[in-house]
Amino acid sequence: MKTTKKRPAFWGKASGCEAAFFCDFHVHTSFSADSEQSPYMVCLRAVQLGLTKVGFSDHLSLYPDDPNFGLLDRFYTSYVETIERCRKEFNNKLEILMGVEVDYHPEKARDLSSFLKDHPFDYVLVSVHHVNGSSLLDKQFYTTRSPELGVRQFVKTLQHAATFPGMDVLAHLDWIKRGWRRYWTWLPYDPQILLRAGLERVLEGIIEQGVVLEINTSGLRRGVEEPFPGKVILSRYREMGGTRCTLGSDAHRTDELGDGIREGFDLARSLGLDVSTPLASSPVERKGARPVQKGKV
Repeated sequence: MKTTKKRPAFWGKASGCEAAFFCDFHVHTSFSADSEQSPYMVCLRAVQLGLTKVGFSDHLSLYPDDPNFGLLDRFYTSYVETIERCRKEFNNKLEILMGVEVDYHPEKARDLSSFLKDHPFDYVLVSVHHVNGSSLLDKQFYTTRSPELGVRQFVKTLQHAATFPGMDVLAHLDWIKRGWRRYWTWLPYDPQILLRAGLERVLEGIIEQGVVLEINTSGLRRGVEEPFPGKVILSRYREMGGTRCTLGSDAHRTDELGDGIREGFDLARSLGLDVSTPLASSPVERKGARPVQKGKV
């Protein structure tokens, strides 16, 4: 009896997207403090879902108060070896990329850059999770400052992050909206506030450098009802001349892998954005980095 190949769980019944983008470039494993999933199990699930490419992007943090401090920098060799074993195991079934998510702190930028020069990755995501030492997920950040001050400090940190050398992708650009919606309840989240506070300078900077903007689909499952960033900021990015984006579910468990990718793809295409891989997007070459092949998926 002939069997029909099961459609990936994230397709949806009426996607209307014949050229679906079956790739996820923001995935965490047990090499991050906030995940317990082995790279092998992630790859196995990716094959089951029908993904063609998966990009591991475990946290690199040199900030002592971060739970991820001292993990990937200490276990880099094991990270490389584990991913190489997965590549051999899943050869011809799944393309596996070895990325990293840099947890950006301005005062650690030089040390981070130095580490990356001597420890190559296929691609580098840069994210802002902390502002002036406070996590953007902590209630204290929002209760100890006004929205005006918090937004200004967040955007200033992003402006610094946008200049980080060797960056390929700027990830979950408006991460602050997760805590904003929860703790600044008297002020409805408005992306125009971020844009007026200087976020346009961030967009201008990454466009000039050839850095790709990530559509992080985790917002669809984390209560903000849209990706990071959402349609308003993505539209402004396109109006300013931005053309490329990459997709990532920010999965920390295998049941989150590929989550929201179809919706992210449809949103990108509706705005005229090209969905691409994160490879070789930055004009700044990292010392010792192995060559990667440019091109869209």
